[in-house]
Amino acid sequence: MKRVLILLIVFTTTAVVGQNLTNGVYEGRFIMPPGNPAVFSMNSLRIIIDNDGMVIFTARIKFGPPSKKGDYVKISASLTGKMEGNSIILNGESNVEMLYFGRTGSKDVDSDLNATLQPGSPLSVSGKFKVGNSVSDDTGLSPVFEFSAQYTGEKITEGLILLFPFGDSPKVIDKGWLFGARCLLGAGTDDERDLSENVEWIGTGQFDPVKGPKARAYFTAPGKNTIRLKVVDGENEIVKEFTIYAEPSAKYARIGSLVYCPADGHGGPACPLPVVGMVESGNQELLLDGMPVACVGDSGYHSACVGPNQFIIAEGDPDVKLFGKPVAILGSVTRHCGGAGRIVENGITNRMLIISKSSSVKISNEESDFHKRALKEGTRIETGEKGMCVIQAGPGAFFTLAPGSIMVIEKNDDPPPKVKLEQGMLSYIGADIGGKDHIVIVTDRETIEPAGTRFTVDVFDTKTILAVAKGKVRIAYGNQERIVSEGSAVASTIKGIATIRDFSFQAEIRKWQKIPEQSEKMTINIFSDTSATGNKYTKAGIIAGCIALGLIFMTILFIALKKRKRRKSQSPAIITQNEPTTAQIKTADVINRVKISSENPKFCPMCGSSLKPGAKFCGKCGTKL
Repeated sequence: MKRVLILLIVFTTTAVVGQNLTNGVYEGRFIMPPGNPAVFSMNSLRIIIDNDGMVIFTARIKFGPPSKKGDYVKISASLTGKMEGNSIILNGESNVEMLYFGRTGSKDVDSDLNATLQPGSPLSVSGKFKVGNSVSDDTGLSPVFEFSAQYTGEKITEGLILLFPFGDSPKVIDKGWLFGARCLLGAGTDDERDLSENVEWIGTGQFDPVKGPKARAYFTAPGKNTIRLKVVDGENEIVKEFTIYAEPSAKYARIGSLVYCPADGHGGPACPLPVVGMVESGNQELLLDGMPVACVGDSGYHSACVGPNQFIIAEGDPDVKLFGKPVAILGSVTRHCGGAGRIVENGITNRMLIISKSSSVKISNEESDFHKRALKEGTRIETGEKGMCVIQAGPGAFFTLAPGSIMVIEKNDDPPPKVKLEQGMLSYIGADIGGKDHIVIVTDRETIEPAGTRFTVDVFDTKTILAVAKGKVRIAYGNQERIVSEGSAVASTIKGIATIRDFSFQAEIRKWQKIPEQSEKMTINIFSDTSATGNKYTKAGIIAGCIALGLIFMTILFIALKKRKRRKSQSPAIITQNEPTTAQIKTADVINRVKISSENPKFCPMCGSSLKPGAKFCGKCGTKL
């Protein structure tokens, strides 16, 4: 049975007899009911009631089980409606964001509030706040909260005033900040009129829209700015001017921003390791370069350590707050699962960039812009026997090229970018951030298209191995096509696409852990000038523990994948991989120990030729069995 998240609303105010407290601002907090194991980390609500009965209800709630501090459910509600008599009926949308048992997501759900005003002293309101089925379906939690709110003493005054829908903040961001305006004339009289829809927005910048009760400001420059509100009422003109201090948007972090921790340790033999990661959560009510802005408490994944590979933003700008949370800046401290790091660069781009590489990596196209690290079309990257290369593949997506790999940039000027993996192995980590221009990977035979996922691709002379740890990947060969889901792996040969049964993710993890031992040190180029925040990173070289960006998805999901029931293959051919020992794992060896285990006769894992029972090598290609 589906369960509905219901928040019981009961708030009280201290009232003065004879004073109309229905007109004013009420603020309060939720109270977790007895026996509920969850705890709050964010807890605030506000109700504004105008003289004409218009009601605005906003709530910011974040809670989670105390035993799993990384998990959370966050609800951001903003509902509007009208008060009729003693009844308050509100409708709107709430944004539900969660990290729950390794699953992340954010969605908008329909919400409604039904409450009753109970006159008296103290004045009280009670009702129910419903937030769809999404939270209870995904988490199994169906909490019921009580909360109390008190009248702040702020009356909805007559005249033209500037409002702050994002909450109180000493300063704002210069691009996209949302403001509100209200123009109430004759408040409390029979001639009361609300002219908020007629407010015109003028000032030191552009406003969208230029007329109405709300507008987003795009100031011409940071620093001191002016918002001028104007309302024309017949022959009368009401004008008010407000001073706003704005900070440049370029200094703030968002989804896709890169983070770096120089030493993340969990007591492993190679600890501590340097790790690089990416911010994967944010607040979509404010977009920077089309991406949700990141605040204190937002999180993401890094790679690669021997722990859960997670981090959380621990610091932000105290002068710029979004719903009370400081907005993260470039240079903000990040708290990793095994150490502390910082946000180092906004990595959002539609072009492929070199993030880091070993000195032995050869890049054939000399016209590549190495200062900006942009890779031009036709660029050929060869990693060599000990070379490694990390490439930003697009918005929120990264490649790691293993030693012995060759990749050619076929398209990079217009999205979606396209690369050809001629040989070797790459790992891919990509955040599902709603884009449709994800990278396209091709080989001599196959076309591979990810969609916000994590996987590895290994190209041999006669086959390609695709292993998916999270999300889904489309692989096409000739007129064949397969959607590979998380926890599955396939082998593509001239005979078609076959599922690999019992694919060992543990062996995959050990193989990627082995690579740093066999590789050279890498130069990390992600530390750009962040002087806008007063911080500048100038480190030139970092040990290659952070090179395997793709390892993150192996380590995070390994335990869950191990417990997952293995799905039966519907492919006509089944491939089984035996578990290799550590000594058998080699840099370019993903599937040398794969055996095709259909009925007799057996087939060569390299060329597909039939094998005689008991054969120790292939009679056609000579592969040792």
